[in-house]
Amino acid sequence: MEERWNIPFFEGSFYGISSTSESLRRIAQLLVKKGAGFELLHHVEALLAEEEGRAWKNPEVYRRRLEGKRVHLNTGGVKSWSTVHALMEIGMEIVGTSVKKSTARDKERIKQMLKDENHLHQSIAASELYAILREHKPDILRKRCSARTLAANSLR
Repeated sequence: MEERWNIPFFEGSFYGISSTSESLRRIAQLLVKKGAGFELLHHVEALLAEEEGRAWKNPEVYRRRLEGKRVHLNTGGVKSWSTVHALMEIGMEIVGTSVKKSTARDKERIKQMLKDENHLHQSIAASELYAILREHKPDILRKRCSARTLAANSLR
């Protein structure tokens, strides 16, 4: 899109508070670069300061139930790194994640976040998954997840 139609591109995430804020900042920067007024950056920062204050209160309800919980994700693609970041933001420990549909860039992001590439799994057969579950003993195994879904499932 950028090369063909001159539409700016960036890869960001709207999973988690800090990732959402960074994505909004990046969008504003790209818009300013394309001709929007410089004051847009100040408006975005003011909005983020206001909204982040409120937003950081919401995860506290979930944090009490989720902090320290061990989770194994079976997502792949962009969701691998964006979900990992959001779950770590509320205090969860990631014991593994699938990178089946992930690009090399996605995998590198996950490695940087987890600081251990042994937690990345390309393709998991059922027998391998059971071995991982026995070894790492995750509290939660999730194919697709959000903090709200994880909190609801951890209460069962």
